[in-house]
Amino acid sequence: MSHSRAPPQASSRPRGQYPNTQDAPPAYLPQYSMISVATLPLYPSAEELDIANVNFARNSSGQSERPRRTFNFSIGPSSSGNGNGAMKPWLAMRLKSNSPSTAQRPRFIGGEDVEGTVLLDLERPQAISSIVVLLRGRLVTSSMEDGSHVFLEHFHPVWKSEWGMKTPKTSSSDDSRDSAKPGALSKGKLCGRFEWPFSFPFPTHFPGTQRKGSKPVSYTTPQTLIERSVQATVIYEVIVKVVSGMFRNTHRIVANVLYVPLLESPDLPLLRSEAYRSGTYLCSPLQDEEGWSSLTPFKLRVAPIGNPASSAIQVECTIYIANPTTYTRGTVIPCYLVCRSDTLNPADVDQCNTLEAFMTQQCISLYLCRFVESRHANQMAASSTVLNGFRTHSGEEERERRKKIGTTAVWWRPRGLGAQNNVVEAGTSLLEGELHLDPGLFPSCEVPFLSVSYVVSAYLSDSQDLAVECLSRPEINLPSPPATPTRPKRFSPPSYPSQDLYLRATVDKKKAVASLPVKICTVKGEGPLPVHFMPRPVAIAPNKTEVQDVEMMGGLAWGR
Repeated sequence: MSHSRAPPQASSRPRGQYPNTQDAPPAYLPQYSMISVATLPLYPSAEELDIANVNFARNSSGQSERPRRTFNFSIGPSSSGNGNGAMKPWLAMRLKSNSPSTAQRPRFIGGEDVEGTVLLDLERPQAISSIVVLLRGRLVTSSMEDGSHVFLEHFHPVWKSEWGMKTPKTSSSDDSRDSAKPGALSKGKLCGRFEWPFSFPFPTHFPGTQRKGSKPVSYTTPQTLIERSVQATVIYEVIVKVVSGMFRNTHRIVANVLYVPLLESPDLPLLRSEAYRSGTYLCSPLQDEEGWSSLTPFKLRVAPIGNPASSAIQVECTIYIANPTTYTRGTVIPCYLVCRSDTLNPADVDQCNTLEAFMTQQCISLYLCRFVESRHANQMAASSTVLNGFRTHSGEEERERRKKIGTTAVWWRPRGLGAQNNVVEAGTSLLEGELHLDPGLFPSCEVPFLSVSYVVSAYLSDSQDLAVECLSRPEINLPSPPATPTRPKRFSPPSYPSQDLYLRATVDKKKAVASLPVKICTVKGEGPLPVHFMPRPVAIAPNKTEVQDVEMMGGLAWGR
């Protein structure tokens, strides 16, 4: 069977656009509209964002003792007047940064200065009106025109025409070209080579929209956020803006930079600090109650598979994490698991073996979970609430995601104070552990357009030998019965969910049985560095064959 080919369609491109016929596309190819020609974002590495080991010491003059790197940005090139046809940029910017050697862009830490130099090299006299260095922070939620919002702008004027030759200086550095003309101002026009150094602190806070009659509000400047799993992007740019000519033409150099806020963790408790200094294990919550915070206790029914029901036991589990509940990324969260069984008979060997198997197989997993919520400036609805210039939405319009970060906690038998007897009392057993934190974690953040929060959550793990059921209803997972009956259908009576269904429900292993909010910061406070006693567990690669999330955006389905 032969298929006839459709006749080629005439191109709608204007005549004369392609002077050479070999450069023109075939006429029968369809003409697609271009959505975006921007390059893909360069995702920052954990090393670029990790400042836990940065030396913040300064010399007597107040300058940082860390070596600074120089990053060059330019636009052009323009034809030089040296006669050899060489090309060189006419506008350039040098940025100095304390970024690591492997970083591909400048990085600034909260409290550091944005320092650099603007270079202008003009072969012919040009009427320059002004030169400004602009630091800009933007929230990008989509590629649409209204999908970008500027929340931070800091202007630093470098030169203005009314200043004359008081501010600019001619280039005399060693890296200047021999053919470069010394800078001069003649009849209001600049000609030659100039250098303008600039320096200003990176803003650690930005102002919120002040309502009438309310007090000024400021927020902590968030860290750069560029992640594949988050559909909100926070980027920072250092921009050189040159206005020239009668028609005030604008020329720009845009340099993408990284920003990491300086968020210190609080001081450690005395007993925990001494344990780290001496290299010993931490005291358990049974010996140091003030040094630990507990998740909501939950009850489990543990029964061996295939064994008689008499060997089943009920266990009350309480998970503790070390105080204070603010941790530095790249360190660990110390934790304890205390299991008590009131139904266990010490003389029953089967029940004792059930408790031992439950602790040995580690049927409880502990994870750090992250919630990311972005509020979009381009969503306008009458029912929404205006907050700092944004409109926050509820329900499906407000994006909220919960994701496990990193690997599960590592458990072992306690070796600290009182660990000579693992079973402290009859029916009680302990496990000590630690939760390793990735050095590239995004710190806790709460600003009007972005919320990043963390919780430590406990989950039930699968076991081939034990059947584990949750007897107590965690309030964070199962919905409570409604206060009013559901709407009856026809003549059927109103329906209420059964309370027994909630009290005896078997919790889905994908849902947390207990959680506790924590905060993640970027720099360790005063005191010793938290020591990890076990190596970080190997992370399991995610199953990329499953579609985790699908959203409808402008009639297109986007899956991740």
